[in-house]
Amino acid sequence: MSSESSPLVAPLEDCDTDALGAVLAQCFAFKPENARTWFASAGVGNVRAVHLDGRVAGGLLLLPMGQFFGGRRVAMTGVAGVGVAPELRGRGLAGELMRSVVREMRESGTPISTLFPATLPLYRSVGYEIAGATYEARLRPGSIGLRERAPGMRPATDADASAIRRVYAQVAAGRDGHLDRSEYVWRRVTHAMASGEPAPAHVVEGDDGIDGYVILTRDRNAQGRQEMRVLDLLARTPVAWRRLLSFLADHHSLTDAIDWRGAPCALPLQLPEVGWKWRMHWPWAVRILDVAKALGARGYPEGVRAELHFEVRDELLPANAGRYVLEVGEGRGTPEPGGEGRLRCDVRGLAPLYAGFASPASLVAAGLLEGRVADLRAAAAVFAGPAPSMADMF
Repeated sequence: MSSESSPLVAPLEDCDTDALGAVLAQCFAFKPENARTWFASAGVGNVRAVHLDGRVAGGLLLLPMGQFFGGRRVAMTGVAGVGVAPELRGRGLAGELMRSVVREMRESGTPISTLFPATLPLYRSVGYEIAGATYEARLRPGSIGLRERAPGMRPATDADASAIRRVYAQVAAGRDGHLDRSEYVWRRVTHAMASGEPAPAHVVEGDDGIDGYVILTRDRNAQGRQEMRVLDLLARTPVAWRRLLSFLADHHSLTDAIDWRGAPCALPLQLPEVGWKWRMHWPWAVRILDVAKALGARGYPEGVRAELHFEVRDELLPANAGRYVLEVGEGRGTPEPGGEGRLRCDVRGLAPLYAGFASPASLVAAGLLEGRVADLRAAAAVFAGPAPSMADMF
Protein backbone atom coordinates (compact mmCIF):
# COMPACT_ATOMS: atom_id res chain seq x y z
CA MET A 1 0.00 0.00 0.00
CA SER A 2 1.44 3.39 -1.03
CA SER A 3 1.18 6.37 1.33
CA GLU A 4 0.27 9.81 0.10
CA SER A 5 2.93 12.48 0.57
CA SER A 6 2.30 15.90 2.13
CA PRO A 7 1.36 18.71 -0.26
CA LEU A 8 4.10 21.13 -1.28
CA VAL A 9 3.43 24.78 -2.24
CA ALA A 10 6.07 26.52 -4.36
CA PRO A 11 6.49 29.17 -7.09
CA LEU A 12 5.51 27.92 -10.52
CA GLU A 13 8.32 26.31 -12.50
CA ASP A 14 8.27 26.63 -16.29
CA CYS A 15 8.06 22.87 -16.69
CA ASP A 16 4.80 22.90 -14.68
CA THR A 17 3.10 25.78 -16.49
CA ASP A 18 1.05 23.64 -18.87
CA ALA A 19 0.06 21.26 -16.09
CA LEU A 20 -1.22 24.08 -13.87
CA GLY A 21 -2.90 25.68 -16.88
CA ALA A 22 -4.78 22.43 -17.53
CA VAL A 23 -5.92 22.23 -13.89
CA LEU A 24 -7.15 25.83 -13.72
CA ALA A 25 -8.80 25.51 -17.14
CA GLN A 26 -11.00 22.80 -15.62
CA CYS A 27 -11.75 24.99 -12.61
CA PHE A 28 -12.64 28.17 -14.49
CA ALA A 29 -13.81 26.89 -17.90
CA PHE A 30 -11.26 28.48 -20.23
CA LYS A 31 -9.01 27.04 -22.92
CA PRO A 32 -5.79 25.55 -21.45
CA GLU A 33 -3.69 27.24 -24.15
CA ASN A 34 -4.72 30.64 -22.73
CA ALA A 35 -3.14 29.90 -19.36
CA ARG A 36 0.35 31.08 -20.28
CA THR A 37 -1.00 34.50 -21.29
CA TRP A 38 -2.93 34.72 -18.02
CA PHE A 39 0.11 33.80 -15.93
CA ALA A 40 2.29 36.25 -17.87
CA SER A 41 -0.19 39.09 -17.26
CA ALA A 42 0.09 38.51 -13.51
CA GLY A 43 3.84 37.87 -13.67
CA VAL A 44 4.93 34.23 -13.66
CA GLY A 45 6.85 34.88 -10.45
CA ASN A 46 3.50 35.60 -8.76
CA VAL A 47 2.00 32.19 -9.58
CA ARG A 48 2.01 29.49 -6.91
CA ALA A 49 1.40 25.76 -7.42
CA VAL A 50 0.52 23.06 -4.93
CA HIS A 51 2.05 19.64 -5.66
CA LEU A 52 0.88 16.26 -4.43
CA ASP A 53 2.79 13.04 -5.07
CA GLY A 54 4.95 14.75 -7.68
CA ARG A 55 2.11 16.21 -9.77
CA VAL A 56 0.63 19.70 -9.99
CA ALA A 57 -2.64 19.55 -8.08
CA GLY A 58 -3.68 23.21 -8.12
CA GLY A 59 -2.51 26.78 -7.75
CA LEU A 60 -3.31 30.48 -7.59
CA LEU A 61 -2.10 33.95 -8.61
CA LEU A 62 -0.81 36.70 -6.30
CA LEU A 63 -1.52 40.26 -7.49
CA PRO A 64 0.40 43.03 -5.68
CA MET A 65 -1.40 46.41 -5.86
CA GLY A 66 -3.14 48.78 -3.45
CA GLN A 67 -6.58 49.52 -2.03
CA PHE A 68 -7.95 52.83 -0.76
CA PHE A 69 -9.38 53.19 2.73
CA GLY A 70 -10.06 56.53 4.40
CA GLY A 71 -8.53 58.38 1.45
CA ARG A 72 -5.15 56.66 1.73
CA ARG A 73 -3.57 53.83 -0.22
CA VAL A 74 -2.95 50.60 1.66
CA ALA A 75 -0.56 48.12 0.05
CA MET A 76 -2.55 44.99 -0.76
CA THR A 77 -1.98 41.64 -2.44
CA GLY A 78 -4.95 40.24 -4.31
CA VAL A 79 -5.43 36.49 -4.55
CA ALA A 80 -7.00 35.15 -7.74
CA GLY A 81 -7.52 31.89 -9.59
CA VAL A 82 -7.51 29.59 -6.58
CA GLY A 83 -8.18 26.12 -7.96
CA VAL A 84 -7.55 22.42 -7.31
CA ALA A 85 -7.97 19.56 -9.78
CA PRO A 86 -11.55 18.23 -9.46
CA GLU A 87 -10.44 14.66 -8.75
CA LEU A 88 -8.19 15.82 -5.89
CA ARG A 89 -10.66 18.02 -4.02
CA GLY A 90 -11.61 17.22 -0.45
CA ARG A 91 -8.03 16.47 0.61
CA GLY A 92 -7.23 19.85 2.16
CA LEU A 93 -5.03 21.02 -0.72
CA ALA A 94 -6.74 24.41 -1.10
CA GLY A 95 -6.40 25.01 2.63
CA GLU A 96 -2.69 24.17 2.56
CA LEU A 97 -2.24 26.42 -0.48
CA MET A 98 -3.97 29.35 1.24
CA ARG A 99 -2.15 28.89 4.55
CA SER A 100 1.15 28.93 2.70
CA VAL A 101 0.45 32.14 0.77
CA VAL A 102 -1.00 33.92 3.83
CA ARG A 103 2.26 33.26 5.65
CA GLU A 104 4.24 34.31 2.58
CA MET A 105 2.34 37.59 2.19
CA ARG A 106 2.83 38.38 5.87
CA GLU A 107 6.57 37.74 5.58
CA SER A 108 6.74 40.03 2.53
CA GLY A 109 5.45 42.93 4.65
CA THR A 110 2.07 43.34 2.97
CA PRO A 111 -0.54 44.75 5.42
CA ILE A 112 -3.70 43.26 3.87
CA SER A 113 -4.90 40.80 1.25
CA THR A 114 -8.18 40.84 -0.67
CA LEU A 115 -9.96 38.19 -2.74
CA PHE A 116 -13.34 37.30 -4.24
CA PRO A 117 -14.49 34.14 -2.45
CA ALA A 118 -16.29 31.45 -4.41
CA THR A 119 -16.83 29.74 -1.05
CA LEU A 120 -16.58 31.12 2.48
CA PRO A 121 -15.49 28.24 4.77
CA LEU A 122 -12.09 27.86 3.07
CA TYR A 123 -11.17 31.55 3.25
CA ARG A 124 -12.63 32.13 6.69
CA SER A 125 -10.50 29.26 7.96
CA VAL A 126 -7.36 31.28 7.09
CA GLY A 127 -8.60 34.63 8.42
CA TYR A 128 -10.50 36.31 5.57
CA GLU A 129 -13.92 37.90 6.11
CA ILE A 130 -16.40 39.76 3.90
CA ALA A 131 -15.40 43.43 3.90
CA GLY A 132 -17.03 44.94 0.80
CA ALA A 133 -18.69 44.18 -2.51
CA THR A 134 -18.82 44.96 -6.19
CA TYR A 135 -22.14 46.36 -7.39
CA GLU A 136 -23.68 46.22 -10.83
CA ALA A 137 -26.22 48.59 -12.35
CA ARG A 138 -28.55 47.99 -15.26
CA LEU A 139 -29.56 51.19 -17.06
CA ARG A 140 -32.30 51.74 -19.62
CA PRO A 141 -30.72 54.27 -22.00
CA GLY A 142 -34.10 55.69 -22.97
CA SER A 143 -34.86 56.64 -19.38
CA ILE A 144 -31.60 58.45 -18.59
CA GLY A 145 -33.21 61.75 -19.51
CA LEU A 146 -30.03 63.71 -20.21
CA ARG A 147 -29.10 65.23 -23.57
CA GLU A 148 -26.15 67.48 -22.75
CA ARG A 149 -23.71 67.98 -25.61
CA ALA A 150 -21.08 70.09 -23.86
CA PRO A 151 -18.25 69.72 -23.10
CA GLY A 152 -16.80 67.92 -26.10
CA MET A 153 -16.33 64.16 -26.34
CA ARG A 154 -14.06 62.19 -28.64
CA PRO A 155 -12.65 58.67 -29.08
CA ALA A 156 -9.68 58.04 -26.83
CA THR A 157 -6.22 57.48 -28.29
CA ASP A 158 -3.14 55.77 -26.87
CA ALA A 159 -1.87 59.20 -25.85
CA ASP A 160 -4.82 59.55 -23.44
CA ALA A 161 -3.90 56.52 -21.33
CA SER A 162 -1.99 58.43 -18.64
CA ALA A 163 -4.71 61.10 -18.34
CA ILE A 164 -7.40 58.42 -17.99
CA ARG A 165 -5.38 56.83 -15.21
CA ARG A 166 -5.04 60.17 -13.44
CA VAL A 167 -8.82 60.65 -13.50
CA TYR A 168 -9.28 57.17 -12.06
CA ALA A 169 -6.69 57.73 -9.33
CA GLN A 170 -8.24 61.04 -8.29
CA VAL A 171 -11.76 59.61 -8.03
CA ALA A 172 -10.84 56.18 -6.63
CA ALA A 173 -8.82 57.62 -3.75
CA GLY A 174 -12.06 58.98 -2.30
CA ARG A 175 -13.95 55.67 -2.54
CA ASP A 176 -13.24 53.17 0.19
CA GLY A 177 -12.39 49.75 -1.22
CA HIS A 178 -11.47 50.89 -4.72
CA LEU A 179 -8.20 49.60 -6.09
CA ASP A 180 -4.96 51.35 -6.84
CA ARG A 181 -4.96 49.28 -10.01
CA SER A 182 -2.02 47.17 -11.10
CA GLU A 183 -1.21 46.62 -14.77
CA TYR A 184 -3.02 43.28 -14.50
CA VAL A 185 -6.25 45.03 -13.49
CA TRP A 186 -5.87 47.88 -15.97
CA ARG A 187 -5.63 45.39 -18.82
CA ARG A 188 -8.88 43.75 -17.69
CA VAL A 189 -10.52 47.20 -17.72
CA THR A 190 -9.28 48.30 -21.12
CA HIS A 191 -9.60 45.05 -23.09
CA ALA A 192 -12.63 42.96 -24.00
CA MET A 193 -12.50 39.72 -22.01
CA ALA A 194 -13.71 37.46 -24.83
CA SER A 195 -11.43 38.67 -27.62
CA GLY A 196 -8.56 40.24 -25.72
CA GLU A 197 -8.78 43.22 -28.07
CA PRO A 198 -8.72 46.84 -26.79
CA ALA A 199 -12.23 48.00 -25.93
CA PRO A 200 -13.54 51.28 -27.40
CA ALA A 201 -13.07 54.27 -25.11
CA HIS A 202 -14.26 57.88 -25.22
CA VAL A 203 -13.08 60.85 -23.18
CA VAL A 204 -14.65 64.11 -22.04
CA GLU A 205 -12.39 67.12 -22.51
CA GLY A 206 -12.40 69.90 -19.94
CA ASP A 207 -10.53 73.19 -19.68
CA ASP A 208 -7.54 71.51 -18.00
CA GLY A 209 -7.48 68.20 -19.86
CA ILE A 210 -9.56 65.06 -19.64
CA ASP A 211 -12.31 65.21 -17.00
CA GLY A 212 -13.96 61.84 -17.59
CA TYR A 213 -13.99 58.71 -19.69
CA VAL A 214 -16.01 55.63 -20.57
CA ILE A 215 -14.74 52.24 -21.77
CA LEU A 216 -17.35 49.82 -23.09
CA THR A 217 -18.00 46.75 -25.22
CA ARG A 218 -20.84 46.04 -27.64
CA ASP A 219 -22.23 42.67 -28.78
CA ARG A 220 -25.33 41.63 -30.70
CA ASN A 221 -27.97 39.41 -29.13
CA ALA A 222 -30.26 36.92 -30.85
CA GLN A 223 -32.82 39.66 -31.51
CA GLY A 224 -30.28 41.81 -33.34
CA ARG A 225 -30.12 44.41 -30.56
CA GLN A 226 -26.88 45.51 -28.97
CA GLU A 227 -25.81 44.35 -25.54
CA MET A 228 -23.55 46.95 -23.96
CA ARG A 229 -21.28 46.57 -20.96
CA VAL A 230 -19.46 49.50 -19.43
CA LEU A 231 -16.01 48.29 -18.34
CA ASP A 232 -15.17 51.59 -16.66
CA LEU A 233 -16.82 55.00 -16.35
CA LEU A 234 -15.58 57.81 -14.14
CA ALA A 235 -15.62 61.60 -14.07
CA ARG A 236 -14.13 64.19 -11.76
CA THR A 237 -16.69 66.96 -12.39
CA PRO A 238 -20.53 67.05 -12.44
CA VAL A 239 -20.45 68.42 -16.00
CA ALA A 240 -18.35 65.49 -17.19
CA TRP A 241 -20.70 63.04 -15.45
CA ARG A 242 -23.71 64.48 -17.25
CA ARG A 243 -21.92 64.41 -20.60
CA LEU A 244 -20.99 60.75 -20.15
CA LEU A 245 -24.52 59.79 -19.18
CA SER A 246 -25.84 61.69 -22.19
CA PHE A 247 -23.46 59.65 -24.34
CA LEU A 248 -24.99 56.46 -22.94
CA ALA A 249 -28.50 57.84 -23.47
CA ASP A 250 -27.72 58.37 -27.16
CA HIS A 251 -27.61 54.57 -27.56
CA HIS A 252 -31.31 54.17 -26.75
CA SER A 253 -32.25 53.24 -30.33
CA LEU A 254 -29.65 50.45 -30.42
CA THR A 255 -29.84 48.79 -27.03
CA ASP A 256 -32.43 48.13 -24.34
CA ALA A 257 -30.07 48.01 -21.37
CA ILE A 258 -26.52 48.86 -20.39
CA ASP A 259 -24.70 46.95 -17.63
CA TRP A 260 -22.13 48.76 -15.52
CA ARG A 261 -20.13 47.92 -12.40
CA GLY A 262 -19.23 50.80 -10.13
CA ALA A 263 -19.79 52.54 -6.80
CA PRO A 264 -23.48 52.41 -5.84
CA CYS A 265 -23.57 56.02 -4.64
CA ALA A 266 -22.35 57.60 -7.88
CA LEU A 267 -24.99 56.81 -10.47
CA PRO A 268 -28.37 57.58 -8.82
CA LEU A 269 -27.26 61.07 -7.80
CA GLN A 270 -26.51 61.95 -11.43
CA LEU A 271 -29.79 60.78 -12.98
CA PRO A 272 -32.94 62.95 -13.16
CA GLU A 273 -35.29 59.95 -13.31
CA VAL A 274 -35.59 56.40 -12.06
CA GLY A 275 -34.36 54.09 -14.81
CA TRP A 276 -31.76 51.93 -13.13
CA LYS A 277 -31.44 48.91 -10.86
CA TRP A 278 -28.56 48.17 -8.53
CA ARG A 279 -27.60 44.76 -7.21
CA MET A 280 -24.68 43.38 -5.28
CA HIS A 281 -22.67 41.50 -7.89
CA TRP A 282 -20.06 39.75 -5.73
CA PRO A 283 -18.66 40.25 -2.22
CA TRP A 284 -14.96 40.55 -1.56
CA ALA A 285 -13.08 39.53 1.57
CA VAL A 286 -10.07 41.02 3.36
CA ARG A 287 -7.38 39.33 5.45
CA ILE A 288 -5.44 41.55 7.88
CA LEU A 289 -1.89 40.23 7.49
CA ASP A 290 -0.20 42.76 9.76
CA VAL A 291 -2.48 44.48 12.27
CA ALA A 292 -0.10 47.31 13.15
CA LYS A 293 0.83 48.12 9.55
CA ALA A 294 -2.78 47.94 8.39
CA LEU A 295 -4.09 50.24 11.13
CA GLY A 296 -1.31 52.72 10.47
CA ALA A 297 -1.69 52.72 6.69
CA ARG A 298 -5.35 53.63 6.19
CA GLY A 299 -6.87 57.08 6.65
CA TYR A 300 -9.46 58.11 9.23
CA PRO A 301 -12.20 60.77 9.39
CA GLU A 302 -10.91 64.30 9.85
CA GLY A 303 -11.95 65.78 13.17
CA VAL A 304 -12.16 62.44 14.98
CA ARG A 305 -9.82 61.96 17.92
CA ALA A 306 -9.90 58.67 19.76
CA GLU A 307 -7.88 55.95 21.42
CA LEU A 308 -8.88 52.35 20.73
CA HIS A 309 -7.53 49.36 22.64
CA PHE A 310 -7.64 46.12 20.62
CA GLU A 311 -6.95 42.54 21.53
CA VAL A 312 -6.64 40.45 18.36
CA ARG A 313 -6.52 36.66 18.07
CA ASP A 314 -4.80 35.05 15.08
CA GLU A 315 -4.13 31.32 15.16
CA LEU A 316 -2.46 31.16 11.74
CA LEU A 317 -0.14 34.14 12.28
CA PRO A 318 0.78 34.19 15.99
CA ALA A 319 3.04 37.23 15.49
CA ASN A 320 -0.04 39.15 14.37
CA ALA A 321 -1.94 38.44 17.59
CA GLY A 322 -1.83 40.56 20.71
CA ARG A 323 -2.85 43.91 22.10
CA TYR A 324 -2.67 47.18 20.19
CA VAL A 325 -3.45 50.80 21.03
CA LEU A 326 -4.60 52.89 18.07
CA GLU A 327 -4.31 56.67 18.50
CA VAL A 328 -6.39 58.51 15.88
CA GLY A 329 -6.21 62.23 15.09
CA GLU A 330 -5.97 64.59 12.11
CA GLY A 331 -7.01 61.86 9.72
CA ARG A 332 -4.24 59.43 10.65
CA GLY A 333 -3.75 56.53 13.01
CA THR A 334 -0.72 55.54 15.07
CA PRO A 335 -0.75 51.96 16.37
CA GLU A 336 1.45 50.79 19.23
CA PRO A 337 1.72 47.42 20.98
CA GLY A 338 0.12 47.09 24.41
CA GLY A 339 -2.95 48.62 25.94
CA GLU A 340 -5.96 47.25 27.80
CA GLY A 341 -7.53 45.09 25.06
CA ARG A 342 -11.02 46.53 25.54
CA LEU A 343 -12.11 45.66 21.96
CA ARG A 344 -11.65 41.92 21.50
CA CYS A 345 -11.89 40.11 18.16
CA ASP A 346 -10.50 37.39 15.98
CA VAL A 347 -8.50 38.66 13.00
CA ARG A 348 -11.55 37.76 10.87
CA GLY A 349 -13.73 40.17 12.81
CA LEU A 350 -11.23 42.99 12.40
CA ALA A 351 -11.46 42.95 8.58
CA PRO A 352 -15.05 44.24 8.12
CA LEU A 353 -14.51 46.84 10.86
CA TYR A 354 -11.25 47.99 9.24
CA ALA A 355 -12.90 48.35 5.82
CA GLY A 356 -16.00 50.08 7.19
CA PHE A 357 -18.24 47.32 5.84
CA ALA A 358 -19.90 46.47 9.16
CA SER A 359 -20.55 48.62 12.21
CA PRO A 360 -19.23 47.56 15.61
CA ALA A 361 -22.82 46.84 16.69
CA SER A 362 -23.31 44.52 13.70
CA LEU A 363 -20.08 42.71 14.46
CA VAL A 364 -21.12 42.24 18.09
CA ALA A 365 -24.42 40.77 16.90
CA ALA A 366 -22.50 38.39 14.61
CA GLY A 367 -20.24 37.27 17.46
CA LEU A 368 -17.15 38.76 15.79
CA LEU A 369 -16.42 41.59 18.26
CA GLU A 370 -16.69 42.18 22.01
CA GLY A 371 -16.38 45.43 23.91
CA ARG A 372 -17.99 48.01 26.16
CA VAL A 373 -20.59 50.35 24.70
CA ALA A 374 -18.31 53.40 24.98
CA ASP A 375 -15.49 51.64 23.12
CA LEU A 376 -17.85 50.36 20.43
CA ARG A 377 -19.13 53.91 19.87
CA ALA A 378 -15.59 55.22 19.59
CA ALA A 379 -14.76 52.50 17.05
CA ALA A 380 -17.86 53.42 15.05
CA ALA A 381 -16.62 57.01 14.75
CA VAL A 382 -13.06 55.97 13.88
CA PHE A 383 -14.05 53.60 11.08
CA ALA A 384 -16.99 55.64 9.74
CA GLY A 385 -17.14 56.24 6.01
CA PRO A 386 -18.92 55.32 2.79
CA ALA A 387 -19.78 51.68 2.21
CA PRO A 388 -16.67 50.03 0.71
CA SER A 389 -17.08 49.04 -2.93
CA MET A 390 -14.95 48.02 -5.86
CA ALA A 391 -15.53 48.57 -9.58
CA ASP A 392 -13.17 45.75 -10.55
CA MET A 393 -12.94 42.00 -10.25
CA PHE A 394 -9.70 40.08 -10.39
